[in-house]
Amino acid sequence: MSACICFSDWAYRLATHPALLDAVEGLLGDDILIDGTLVFHKPSNDSSYVSWHQDSVYSGWNLTPSTSAWIALTPSERRNGCMRAIPGSHKLGLVSHGNVSDERNLLDRGEQVETVDESRAVDVVLQPGEISFHQSNLVHGSNPNTSDAPRTGFIVRFVTSQIKDRDRPLLRVRGSGDCSHLKLAQPPGELDHQAAFAAWRTLSGV
Repeated sequence: MSACICFSDWAYRLATHPALLDAVEGLLGDDILIDGTLVFHKPSNDSSYVSWHQDSVYSGWNLTPSTSAWIALTPSERRNGCMRAIPGSHKLGLVSHGNVSDERNLLDRGEQVETVDESRAVDVVLQPGEISFHQSNLVHGSNPNTSDAPRTGFIVRFVTSQIKDRDRPLLRVRGSGDCSHLKLAQPPGELDHQAAFAAWRTLSGV
């Protein structure tokens, strides 16, 4: 799990907000764990992008009920590189990916779906506080930020206790499913911001 939720009160409160968990429960049921969080930032006038990909290609999220919540912290629009998606692509199952070496690609491995009909793509436009949900097999990506303002989002990966083979702790946020095969994380304690950052750096080895 991204360390920010374990050491940052604001991230924990946002990821476990009752309105958000109610929406997730409508998708996954009442057995809910968080398997990762990510702050996704694109500076203004930046050439970085996200190649067309499926989250499930390396994560295994397709092997359990799962969804990713993309929470807009700033406007997320076409001009600043909002997420784009291919409607219905989640029904295809896992599709073939290649790894493309490009320093502008924000995906560490450079995974890229080999064939995409971009004429079918839709822009997922969000205003601050709005949320989109996508299933792990949905083919999605994003273009560079060509605007004069940054684009920032907070992503929360929700799964159920059916998930297997995790090498990191998960945070249970609802339900009482059998998690005996999983390592569970604890909510953040009462840390000030400096102490939280120091704890995150120690855990992350930064």
